[in-house]
Amino acid sequence: MITRFVEIVCVEGVRNPDVEWKRKKKPEWLKKPEGANAVGNKLERLGQFCRYAKREKWIAADPTEEMKRPPKQHVQKKAYSPNEWKRILAAVEKFIIEAPTPAERVTWMQARVLILFQRFSGLRISDVTACEKGWVKKGRVQLYAIKNGAYIDVALPPNVIGELRAVPAVSENYWFWSGPESSSLDTATKKWHEKFNKIFKAAGIANGSSHRFRDTFAVSMLERGESMQSVADALGITLTVAERHYNPKSKRRQEALDRAVRAAWETGPVENQEEDDAENANGKGESGRVM
Repeated sequence: MITRFVEIVCVEGVRNPDVEWKRKKKPEWLKKPEGANAVGNKLERLGQFCRYAKREKWIAADPTEEMKRPPKQHVQKKAYSPNEWKRILAAVEKFIIEAPTPAERVTWMQARVLILFQRFSGLRISDVTACEKGWVKKGRVQLYAIKNGAYIDVALPPNVIGELRAVPAVSENYWFWSGPESSSLDTATKKWHEKFNKIFKAAGIANGSSHRFRDTFAVSMLERGESMQSVADALGITLTVAERHYNPKSKRRQEALDRAVRAAWETGPVENQEEDDAENANGKGESGRVM
């Protein structure tokens, strides 16, 4: 019975997310994938469950052993355009002005500062939310990233520092969090995600997300000619990960590449070849001796 359940419900469900179900609502994990690697990730989790079920002797064999995971796709991150950035700031400013209560107005002001902080630090929203006041000093933010423990030390623009100190902080120790004594970091982060979603909707940005502020930070560095290693260091990730996700095509980067290619024409092998051809025509060899 359990074996048949695993084979029909789990295996066929991953192969075909539209498989017929007797229950009225499909489980969340069987819905059609939204991301490029969603199917592979679900298959990996299903395989972990099936291997556990086999070890516990719930099933005789692992039905996922012969199911191949789709090739992993490395999706390039998408930065906000200058126009989108202006619309985001305009939308949050409108929320501040139209806030029905002083407390709500302060919350939207905090949301604006959080957006500026994330955009110009390149930090994940969880790191910004958990950032202690003491970690911002001498015009920079210094902390260990929650996700991978990487040490990050990034300079912040003076205007961001000014707004950060001008807006009331959420608590005594944290800019954007009441602290672990009052709520979990996940709860606090979820609260800001909800605020951001309202801002993106008001700004008319269908695919808006807080992580794209981090992507905008990275792409803006690349478009100004900074090395991929510098971007990786600023984000607190490896060079391999940076090259995989933060190497998008853009008009500005393509123009820079074109200039570099054209510069190579001026002193490249073509010019040297013309000199060699002239020497050979005069009867000289590579060493300059008469042939």
